[in-house]
Amino acid sequence: MNIVLIGPQGSGKSTQGKLISDNFGMPYISTGDMFREIMTGTDEFSISIKKMMDEGALIDDETTNKIVRQHLERGKYYKGFVVDGYPRSVNQSMSAPFVLDIILHIRVPESISIERLLKRGRWDDNEVNIRKRLSLYNQETAPIIEYWRKHDKVVDIDGVGGVDEIHQLIYEKITNLINGN
Repeated sequence: MNIVLIGPQGSGKSTQGKLISDNFGMPYISTGDMFREIMTGTDEFSISIKKMMDEGALIDDETTNKIVRQHLERGKYYKGFVVDGYPRSVNQSMSAPFVLDIILHIRVPESISIERLLKRGRWDDNEVNIRKRLSLYNQETAPIIEYWRKHDKVVDIDGVGGVDEIHQLIYEKITNLINGN
């Protein structure tokens, strides 16, 4: 089963993705981690990725699809995985190099996203970049949810509350899907 986590930045996708991975024994993939790893390079491509992320921009669809495809070709994902941060546009979701079995849509209000992101203190988390990324999420990523909802692939999760409380909701949803309910 391939599980896609979608939600605004600060919704808890990474935290929940790692918990899903631990509880269900499926590899966790984060495109954000992939991009941050690429940024450590000194070649032109790495520098361009770093510049886009410094500006709070999303990486273009073609580049993102290529990076994800290369990552998946490593072979440990043939039994399924949980992915956070991909796809981020309808175009990416249509050309994803895997079947989207289920999309867990973690919903949180913008004010909570901003509060959580400012607390985590990552180098690219300032209020200007956060608001820019949330705006891009609403323009580019939110339409994925509506598209895949029409195909019965979306499960909404309330992302407000404690980590364990939210994970319990997710755990129950995934267990029910595995058991055919």
